[in-house]
Formats: sequence, C-alpha cells, structure tokens
Amino acid sequence: MKETDRPKQRSSAKLWTKNFIILNFVNVFYSFGFSMMMPLMALFIVYLGGDSRDVGLTATSFAVAAIVSRFFSPLIMERVRNKSLLAAGTVLSMLIMIGLALTPVISGVLVLRTVMGIAFGFVSALTTKLAADTLPDSRRGEGIGYFGMGNALMAALSPVYGIFAAEALGFKITFLTAAVFHLISAAGVLALGRTDAHDPSATIPAKKETGAREPFTGKVFDKALILPMILLVYFGFFRSSELSYLPLLAKARRIPHFSVYYLVQTAASVLSRMLIGSLYDRRGPAWVMIPGGIFALAAYFTFSVASSLPVLLLAGVFNGVVLGTLQAGLQSWAIDLVPANKRGIASAAYFNYYDIGLAAGASVFGHVAANYGYPLIYRLACIPAALFLVTFVCVYFAAARKKKTRDESGNEID
Repeated sequence: MKETDRPKQRSSAKLWTKNFIILNFVNVFYSFGFSMMMPLMALFIVYLGGDSRDVGLTATSFAVAAIVSRFFSPLIMERVRNKSLLAAGTVLSMLIMIGLALTPVISGVLVLRTVMGIAFGFVSALTTKLAADTLPDSRRGEGIGYFGMGNALMAALSPVYGIFAAEALGFKITFLTAAVFHLISAAGVLALGRTDAHDPSATIPAKKETGAREPFTGKVFDKALILPMILLVYFGFFRSSELSYLPLLAKARRIPHFSVYYLVQTAASVLSRMLIGSLYDRRGPAWVMIPGGIFALAAYFTFSVASSLPVLLLAGVFNGVVLGTLQAGLQSWAIDLVPANKRGIASAAYFNYYDIGLAAGASVFGHVAANYGYPLIYRLACIPAALFLVTFVCVYFAAARKKKTRDESGNEID
C-alpha cells in the first residue's frame, strides 16, 4: 500500500475553476448523447433482425476497440495537444451517430460501434485526465465524484429520453439527436483554456535527468495500479449484464414502465456520490470499496429474481449505490496511486480494465442468455461481484498489515 492510500486532510483549495466547469459541461453533453444509446443498441439490433449473440458481439467489439485506443492514448497524449484530441473524439462520435441513423444492416452497426469504441476510448480517458489535472490533491476524490455525477445524471435522463424518442420518433431521429449532443460537446471543448503540457504557454513539469529513456511499458502501465485494475475487471464483468441485457430481461418478463428504472438508479447513484467523494478523501478506499461490493451482490441477486417493477426498482436502488461508490472510488484511487505525470495512464487504465470486464462479460452472458435465458446471467453475475469484495479485502488489508510491520521494524517504506 502506497502513501497515496492514506486519507488526506480536507482543504479550502478551489474546486470549481473555469476549466473544471467547462469539462463538466463537455462531459454532460457527451454523456447524454452516448448514454441515450446504451439501452437502444440491443433493441435496434433486434429490430434489424439480430439476436442476443449479435448484441453480445456488438458490445464486445465496442469494448475491445475502446480498450485498444486507450492503451495507446497515453503515448498519443504526449505528442498531441489534449484539447485537439478531445475535439477530434467528440466530432468523430457525432459522425458515427449520423452513420447509425443511415445504416440498415447489422454489419453496419457492428462497424460503426467499433469505431465508436475508438472515439469513446479517447474521450473518456481525456476528460477524466484533464479534470484530474485541474483538481487540488486534497479534494480530488470530491472533485472526481462531482465530475462523475454528470455521467450519473445523464445515465438516468438520457436512456429515458432515448427509449421515448425511439418509440415516438423512430431510431433514425433518435440517433440524429445524439449527434447534436456530441456537436454541442465539441463546441464546449473549443472554450477550454490551457489544458496540458503540450500547450506552449503551459507549465511543463521538470523531467528527471536519468540519462535513459523510460521503457515502453512504463509509458502505458504502472504496477501501483494492479489491484484497482483487477477490481475493475470484476466490476465491468458483472455490470455488463445490466448494461447490455437488462432491457431484454424487462421485455421478456413484461415489466411495464421499464424506463423508470434509470431514474431510480441515478437518484441512488447521485445521493451516494455526494457522500462518497469526501468520505474517500477523509477515510481512504476501504470505506468505499467494501460497501460497494456488498451492494453489488444485493443488486445482481435482485435482478435475477425481478419479475415486477417494484423489485426491479429495488435492484435499481442497490445498483445506483454500486455505481456511486465504485465508479467514483476506483477512479479517484487509481489517479491517487500514480504521480501527476502518469495520470493519463491511470485514467486510461481505469476505463480500459473496466471495459475488459465489460467485453468479457458481454460475450459470456450473450451465450448464456441465448441458451438459458436472461435470469441466469444475473445469478452468474453475483460471482464476479463476490470476487470483487473478497479480492479487495484480502489484498488491500494484507498490504496494510505488511506496511504496518515495516513501519514498526523501522525499515524504509516503499
């Protein structure tokens, strides 16, 4: 356990700077355009004549593309202005939404979602990295919590709008509306001030003069992130069942007014985020990860037995707490574990290993759903949720005990 694991003293350092406000604006509009598509992709693929395997393949291709793009994003961030990259990613996302409005075949959806994975990979890593750069160290957990709150709010509002728009206006108009939100997000990027070391007038941290270049692995990976990366794989794996297949479960079980689920989930997520950021800053990651793991077990078991709207909404409450705790907590923790010049790596790793879990889960659960039905995938999702909790408790506290022993013996702390 590194020194960055220790709770930090809260300070009065300014949180809402101009760039942080603009980045929240960019994030909110981009998230709206992106999140409104999440419950629709499965329905759109079925509308075009596909089945659950096609849904799983499309979700997997999207996640793999995002993973690959983020893997190389720290290297590209070193050579290209971050503001230019973010603008390119938002504009490309807009063009992809226009393409989805025009494609009549599943193969076209597959190609466009794969390219969307590349764009989303860069945008998600860049917005988080740039937001972290604007935040004071003593309030980073709180700031990341507020930053992620925009995603949480959009996760509630945009799917409701997306489902309503698709039913009332059709898929084409809905996709074009998403393109407009990405266009607004791109316009917001242009309003950003200096954002990174590639700006000639920005402050560039001094580099260590070691006489040797940093190896390639050091530019895309940091061993301090190993435990968060493992936990993110588990998190993505069990969450893929909800992201990709919950609309189909609700439809199969004839649960009415399904879109209300997103409102309830987000209300719980926002309320938990309001507490988690400052709790993380004051008490450390254990106070976030353990409750998050427990609520994950409760949420995915409840999904597996949900056959009515009240039970589904209860699962939404549980899952909202999971999102509010684990998303904000893991993101803040990953950024805190590395030095400032490696925040791009931490940001990319956060999304990458989460998406590895999403890709693996979407593929596995797609085959399970096709052969055994939707309820079983949520019972199986309880397994990675349990592994998340057990792995954190065993590894984190074992490292804490080892560090305490080193302190007491007077040895140098890593």
